[in-house]
Amino acid sequence: MEYSVPAEYMKQVLMEVEACVRKHRFAVHFPVECRYVKGDDLWLSPAYGRDSAFIAVHMYKGMPYEAYFIV
Repeated sequence: MEYSVPAEYMKQVLMEVEACVRKHRFAVHFPVECRYVKGDDLWLSPAYGRDSAFIAVHMYKGMPYEAYFIV
């Protein structure tokens, strides 16, 4: 699952993801992916009109994932 937020919120969102993982004691077996994308002028782009941060979370196939994606 991947989220796009305004670039200036990257740190805050990552801190909240980490707090959630610790609070619920999720066994995270896959890195949380983070990247920045420069804003553009393409109407269908998730970076339309703003610099964006993308944060993606994954679970390996076969791992219990439901709770990780519901929270």
